[in-house]
Amino acid sequence: MNFITRSSLFILLNVCTSLAYAQKINVPEQWKTECIGNFQISVPGDVELALLHYHDRDKKYNFRTKMLQRVFYATTTYGGGIGVYYEDEKEFYLKTRQAEVDRLEKYRSDNKGNPKAGKFSYSFPDETSFLAKHGNSDRMKIEASSYYSGRRYTYETLDRRDEVSVTKDYDNFAKNFRPRALYEIPNEKGVCIPYGFIKSDTPQDRVISSAMRLKDHPDVTVLLMDKSASRGGFVRKENPTAIEEIRYIWEWGFNWRTEKLQATGFPRFPLVRIAGYKGRSSFVEITRPNPATYDPDDVCTKNSYYAEEQILAKCPPLPVDYGYVAYVQGDPNAKEDTPSLLLYVLQESKYGPDGKPSIGRDELHTMADTIAASIKRR
Repeated sequence: MNFITRSSLFILLNVCTSLAYAQKINVPEQWKTECIGNFQISVPGDVELALLHYHDRDKKYNFRTKMLQRVFYATTTYGGGIGVYYEDEKEFYLKTRQAEVDRLEKYRSDNKGNPKAGKFSYSFPDETSFLAKHGNSDRMKIEASSYYSGRRYTYETLDRRDEVSVTKDYDNFAKNFRPRALYEIPNEKGVCIPYGFIKSDTPQDRVISSAMRLKDHPDVTVLLMDKSASRGGFVRKENPTAIEEIRYIWEWGFNWRTEKLQATGFPRFPLVRIAGYKGRSSFVEITRPNPATYDPDDVCTKNSYYAEEQILAKCPPLPVDYGYVAYVQGDPNAKEDTPSLLLYVLQESKYGPDGKPSIGRDELHTMADTIAASIKRR
């Protein structure tokens, strides 16, 4: 291929990309709108939010399914780590709080006279709130919880700053937090977390994300993350590109539930705008492993190393899903808040009706593009 031909092809590809980039996507009026961080996002129909379970010691956000469906990159940090739990009875919350008090009292008793144990205290700011502090010369830990509108909210931080500074962050959170209904879009300045809102006049250091499962398509999860650019990206290097971030998310973030990932479409990482910020996106075909039967002699549930044996055994085709990831690289040096944004729309057919996909490839891709186009600053 000569230089002129290559140049023409390059120009043509860029023109096509620019046309797709500039195409306006209309968001259906009947879609629901939810608030995440400093942004709002629209989705097709009602959703279930991923939250925390009381009995999950790992404190990982998940959906209430028989298989306890966990989600990727669902986290909230705003001064400290913030946890939002599924609804439960007030009596159960108070019982759990008392168990925490008993644990602290046991720690006090077991470490009486031990100077390395540091000092700690706990208090009850109001009827349903709890605040514990534990620190020494090296670090300060705060654990707090409150009960609002039928659910538990927690705040936890472990910081090397002094007690006054760490307590100030918590006091700021406690003073400005309030519960929020699903789909409520506050008019005042601040950030949204799942079922909550933190009032703030100026943008703060944060990592706020929320995962939503579509009720009409229970095999589809949508997540939006609003992260301060100063926190860096997922790739541990200086100034990674949006494409490098997307590759990392697919190859390391999602890889443990996959047998094979295959990018579709061309270009592989088209331009995208999210809330007015320029980023990149990708749409991928995901080959899943067959559901495990816990039978060591069943070759069909083993990995692709046994491909020849699986062909001979006439194993059923492996499940195929699809996923969309878009990423905006934030600018920590910008004069105004310019965050890093992550959006993914991920399908897992085993959570669909009868374990089958509820939506096809093209429809999912169109849905993901529309969701991306719906995102804007509040």
